[in-house]
Amino acid sequence: MSKKTELAWREIFSGLLHLPKEICTPELADDDFDEDFRPGLIHGLFVKRDPRLVSTIFEAISARLGSPDFKDQVVALYRSSLEREVRDLRASMTHDEEPNAIRVAILKEKNERISSASWDNFLKCRSDFFEAYWLTQRPSSAGDNYCRDNYLLFSIAELLFNHLSRHDGSRFIVPRDSLLASEYANTKINLFESDAQFNSYGLLTVVDEMEFSEIKPLEPFDRRVGKHLTLDADESTVRELVALKKIGSIGKLSFRPRFNIGLRTGTSLNPAMEALERGALFELSKLNKPEITKLYSTNYDTLWVKASNRDLTFEELVQDFVIEGDYIVTQVVHLEHSNKNGVDFINHIDHEYIYYTVDEYEARQTDPDQKGEARSRIKTFKVDDANIPFTLPDGRWFLYTVLERHFKNTALIQEYFQKVL
Repeated sequence: MSKKTELAWREIFSGLLHLPKEICTPELADDDFDEDFRPGLIHGLFVKRDPRLVSTIFEAISARLGSPDFKDQVVALYRSSLEREVRDLRASMTHDEEPNAIRVAILKEKNERISSASWDNFLKCRSDFFEAYWLTQRPSSAGDNYCRDNYLLFSIAELLFNHLSRHDGSRFIVPRDSLLASEYANTKINLFESDAQFNSYGLLTVVDEMEFSEIKPLEPFDRRVGKHLTLDADESTVRELVALKKIGSIGKLSFRPRFNIGLRTGTSLNPAMEALERGALFELSKLNKPEITKLYSTNYDTLWVKASNRDLTFEELVQDFVIEGDYIVTQVVHLEHSNKNGVDFINHIDHEYIYYTVDEYEARQTDPDQKGEARSRIKTFKVDDANIPFTLPDGRWFLYTVLERHFKNTALIQEYFQKVL
């Protein structure tokens, strides 16, 4: 989706993008849904026939349904949605002690839908879902022409809304008057003065007063303010790092919060083959050897690995790159390591978004020393004073897990670590 097109849709959806989560309360959902089915904001507004959705957004979508370009945009969003579901499913399967037949079947089905994604297949998928699931969950809508006639518009609106919400540029801004900082200030906590990481990097330091839930690790409860905050980081990585901090493997830990999502009231969580173009694949015995490695896939996605005496830096350049404003955004994971008594440990690790101009990005394709300096880089987490073993007690590789959860092309990561996995 071009920037111009995205801005146009952002204007159309402007009345919905910044509604609080609480707008989709239980009374907004319909009682016909079972307890495992929880409609999102667009779903809830659809059930309620809210004019902000029906009169404004549905009309805008209807006016574009005859455009081949618009159909291509919808298919692209549909494919991206499926790819995210596949990544999430793969991440959850890493914890399975043995292959789960149901998950494997779901994964196969989603991959087939990705490879065959088209406008006609999207229409068929939504029609099949309406008949097989919507009518089962909402039998009262069987004779309701509103639901049947508008279900395609609802499906497209949901794709657009989810895309715009995920790519909200405001999440990468750290205003001094953010909603988060002001709500902490109301309880006499000045984050810029009391938290060095927040002042320097926009990261919120994990302190003893924060309680993390296994179910919702991105919404820790801060006893200092008696409320929940929202983190802007990978859920599985947060869960992993918090667990390592609890057993003493991490000294200092900080995460990026969502600055413009306010604190939420609640109760405490307790009591309680890819190709190798240059360089070499990963080997612990050669950890300190200076090396620049480049791997590329058949669709020209690229993984760069830069190793020095104590550092490893991973950067992913993909064909389906992210655009923020006028910049191209890549992901980087950087770590520092040491050896103690013959055992290798990670002492520091962080994840960043790097911003390139078009010229810088083109140069970066072949030049490992080309930097992205279009704007300040954005960190999502940063670990210091740590002693994290490369191999965790349960046998999993910590570094591989972090990279797999953040980078898009997991095949390149598997290729790089194939000698140790």
